[in-house]
Amino acid sequence: MKNLTKIMFFTDAHGSEIIYRKALNAAIIYKVNVLIFGGDISGKYIVPVFKINDNLFEANILGESIKAPLKDIENRADRIGGYIYLTNKEEWNNLIKEQEKMDKIYLDLAKSKLKNWLKLAEDNLKPKNIKFYANIGNDDHEDLEKVIESSSFVINPNKKVVKIDDFHEMISLSYTNITPWNCYGDRDEEYLFNILDELAKKLQNPSSSIFNFHCPPFGTKIDLAPKLDQNLRPIYIAGGEPEFDHVGCKSVRQIIEKYQPLISLHGHIHESNGFEKIGKTIAFNPGSEYTSSIFKGILINLSENKLESYMFING
Repeated sequence: MKNLTKIMFFTDAHGSEIIYRKALNAAIIYKVNVLIFGGDISGKYIVPVFKINDNLFEANILGESIKAPLKDIENRADRIGGYIYLTNKEEWNNLIKEQEKMDKIYLDLAKSKLKNWLKLAEDNLKPKNIKFYANIGNDDHEDLEKVIESSSFVINPNKKVVKIDDFHEMISLSYTNITPWNCYGDRDEEYLFNILDELAKKLQNPSSSIFNFHCPPFGTKIDLAPKLDQNLRPIYIAGGEPEFDHVGCKSVRQIIEKYQPLISLHGHIHESNGFEKIGKTIAFNPGSEYTSSIFKGILINLSENKLESYMFING
């Protein structure tokens, strides 16, 4: 019987507590050896919460005005990756005008949640002997990488060669090609090719390796996103369907073609879950539906030199 390494891969949780907890539970249920988080850890925004009285608080979440106990509001925000911030309307109106202070509050909230997540992973996965690799993505501030580095259990694989078992090395990169959103981890193609090539050169056996790059390869079924107009709004075609365009990274594709790893793991483009064969390599993107609290992952079984099986998981 072949000795298999069972991997669970998920990505783009964007601060959603329920997605993260589902990922940890799925790793345990499916008895994996390795759990890999492909990046975009942090949530998208702050939810200001205003106190009405000791038992009642007020907030606006995705356009819905809510009056409820603080814990209920926190749970609602957690589900869609928002960070609650207890404030008053005078302070909040001032913060809106002071971007630097707002950015610091956001980063402090993101770091605090990540610390809680790392502790949760250690408490749940360490007793099961499940390795956990958590990478940042292009939406994530580099300070989150330092938080991961501080963990005694969760492994930061970014810009490194790591051995996930006796036969498979993995290289990881959080950066993506330039996006319209001016994210922390956006880089130009030349920079990306050079850093990826330097990483791949360090592999002892590229053909049995894993590439864990947040951005998917250009021109594939896993890099299609809605095409945007000059105001960054989706363009719609006949029938009201959005028009899609390839937005992935050309350098990622070139590196996959050059080194032909066993598999490559990607995220970034939430709408493009699926896989694509590039030469001998199969590239995966599980996609993300974090705002709907739907967990999307991939279960992968590897033997020494072969992808034995894979299964997409939704739940």
